[in-house]
Amino acid sequence: MGDIHTRMYRDGTLADEGFALGDVSEHLAAPDTIVWIDLFGPSREQLHDLATEFELHELAVEDALRPQRPKLDRYETHLFSSCHAVDLTSPLQP
Repeated sequence: MGDIHTRMYRDGTLADEGFALGDVSEHLAAPDTIVWIDLFGPSREQLHDLATEFELHELAVEDALRPQRPKLDRYETHLFSSCHAVDLTSPLQP
């Protein structure tokens, strides 16, 4: 299974992190809240659970399962971004 990292921002400030996907809806119930979910190498099951919880568009889920160029898709109920991970802790290679 892939790594999942969750963060919740309220009024632009980090208010919580490392919570379970099952707690995301509870966090989103508060006003002025943004939840960020990083998925690294997610399994089909993890993506299915996430898609079900948030009613994500099926094309967004398919895009997340196969490598592609970074992009941001706008759906009626949500934005879906897929991009490459960046590791700022590794030394730069010449």
